[in-house]
Amino acid sequence: MHNNPFPPRFITARADLLEIFVSTAAGLGIDQQEAEHLYGLLPASVRDAPAVKMILGDDWHYVFGKPFHLDGDSKGFGVPWQAPLVMSLVISTRLATQTLTTQQFYGSWRRQLDNPSKHFDALVEMLAVSCVASDSQLFYEASGAGIGASRIDWLLKTAKDGDFLLEVKNRPGQPARELSRIRAASKTAGRMTDSEPVPDFEALFRSTWEKFIPLPTSCIQGVILFTGLKLPGAALENFFHSRLETYLHFAALGEQNPGSGLSVNLVTISPDISDRVLSAFGWHNNADLVF
Repeated sequence: MHNNPFPPRFITARADLLEIFVSTAAGLGIDQQEAEHLYGLLPASVRDAPAVKMILGDDWHYVFGKPFHLDGDSKGFGVPWQAPLVMSLVISTRLATQTLTTQQFYGSWRRQLDNPSKHFDALVEMLAVSCVASDSQLFYEASGAGIGASRIDWLLKTAKDGDFLLEVKNRPGQPARELSRIRAASKTAGRMTDSEPVPDFEALFRSTWEKFIPLPTSCIQGVILFTGLKLPGAALENFFHSRLETYLHFAALGEQNPGSGLSVNLVTISPDISDRVLSAFGWHNNADLVF
């Protein structure tokens, strides 16, 4: 039986994942035959995951992912890492079949999807580029684009906005770290603390900007992070300009919204770069991920 880490009071509805996968796909203009084919490509462990609605909203999620490990022996639970949107699974699987080679799909991406600790990594790699224009070209894990033998997650070629290199990172460790910090502070104070998050920007951006060739370059280079945690906007901008802009034209925080695609909070080296990035990737610069 599939292990559900969420308290029963959080669940408002349950269903078979295949049923919700097909109905969600239909809402995206994908017919039943294609939807069932995409579902059949999923690892058995994912197909076995229950579909649920939660008190957080009316969207369908599915329960699959590694629990947070907090300080001590306790575990926490979180959305989206342990309950991604079914819509995210549909979009990611379809794009993976359209964009990846057979070796990339089965040898790398699907294996990540089958691993609870890497599952959301696989989703966000696809979600980050799920809104690019149909006349653009996408290349996964472009070799020779970074320093030495480094591979960059995506090379995007567009006719209008130029070429882009994008590294995509899922960062669930930061919320777990914050939950542990808040819990420890609350025990000391004897009440819940309302202190602001204390982000570790070096950890958030580790293994990202170091891969890129220093600017200027022929491609616009950037990173998108999925953190699930609001960050101080001024501190993020300061870190970008003091630490990252030698290598990156932009950095983004991203989240998947059911109704509007991918929303970001974007930091760039110039307004022109911002316009080109948003146009090329089809992102909306209206995420609620900074304060």
